[in-house]
Amino acid sequence: MQKHVMRRASSLWLLPVVACVFIQPAHAQDTDFGGEPYVAPPEARPAPASAANFTQLMSGRSIPLKLKLKDLTREYRRISLSGQSDPWNLQMQMMAARVGVELGIYYTRGQTVTLGGETYLVAYRPQVTLPAEIWNFHGREALAETTKPGPDTTLALSLLNLRTSGSLNDVRPFDPKLDIGNTQEANAASVRQLERLGRGLLTYARGRGRGSLPQMGAAITPATRRAVYPAIQDPRLWNHPTTEEPYRPNPNLSGKNLASVKNPAQTVFFYEARPAGDGTRGVLFLDGHVVRVIPAQWQRLSRMTVALRSPGERAAMLAPSIKGTLNRIRVLREAAIDVAATGAPAVVTLSGTVPSAAHSRIAEDVARRQAPDFRIVNRLKVRATKTKTAAR
Repeated sequence: MQKHVMRRASSLWLLPVVACVFIQPAHAQDTDFGGEPYVAPPEARPAPASAANFTQLMSGRSIPLKLKLKDLTREYRRISLSGQSDPWNLQMQMMAARVGVELGIYYTRGQTVTLGGETYLVAYRPQVTLPAEIWNFHGREALAETTKPGPDTTLALSLLNLRTSGSLNDVRPFDPKLDIGNTQEANAASVRQLERLGRGLLTYARGRGRGSLPQMGAAITPATRRAVYPAIQDPRLWNHPTTEEPYRPNPNLSGKNLASVKNPAQTVFFYEARPAGDGTRGVLFLDGHVVRVIPAQWQRLSRMTVALRSPGERAAMLAPSIKGTLNRIRVLREAAIDVAATGAPAVVTLSGTVPSAAHSRIAEDVARRQAPDFRIVNRLKVRATKTKTAAR
């Protein structure tokens, strides 16, 4: 009993520290980042510290159960919680950092409540969703950029036990400029995200996709994500970094061969589901570049048309393209391969000589990758080798 009382007394030193950190002078006035007085909504002003039972606390009448980030005033303090009892342990924080999510962040005005003889700090934690795929990362993917939450981010009530919560780190006043992402920052982050998404999809198409894009509908499905893995390991690349809304694909490109699209730089590949606060919308084009377009431009692009090359146009491009690829393969440098293509019927013909049958199969595989919808005719012959006979 005596040891228990001593442990309880040793934890009381936190209370005056918390009070000194969070209590402001009575004359201090909240202002927003524009300099005008900021009047917080009633739900952003929790009741003073008091004894309460669990039913009263869960009702949300005295202390709101949820807030929006935009509702916070400068009376709030941003803190980072750490310690062995913190549920957001080091391993989880490291995994979350891989997808650009910062855990262990809370906002509080320093109020406390007493439940069952224990003292709790009233705080609010941003609601974040971690995709299950983060456990499949194998270290090949670079850390994602940490993005600021938007003004409409939901904050959920958290009660931090002052006796067991560990350390309160990096305590500073809530600052909308630092803690809330603005439209310009969100737009720039989305452009970078779309660029990374485009690089991953094009890497897949030029490799495992054998020149073709994955199957895509009006929205990306888990089956599509599995098909392009590991070209895209980070699952958050499919979503807007601030709003977390999924990007939408152009379904008319589903399964299309890259070489068959006539104007990749003018063909919509992926785009933001909704326009940003300034009215612009991020659009990824099939050649990999990203542009923010105004509403008038989006009206034209939203038709999602895809201009395809005719078989004759494709044939004219395929022959020199396949020939150039073969010339860059080291084991085929001693080969003499000619490539011809015709559009009607769609045929690619390989002819000439190669050092071995294995080289013939390599050349045929290259042609199939670059022209999956053409028939490949392989007339390559293996070069005869001279054998020396020893004199008897």
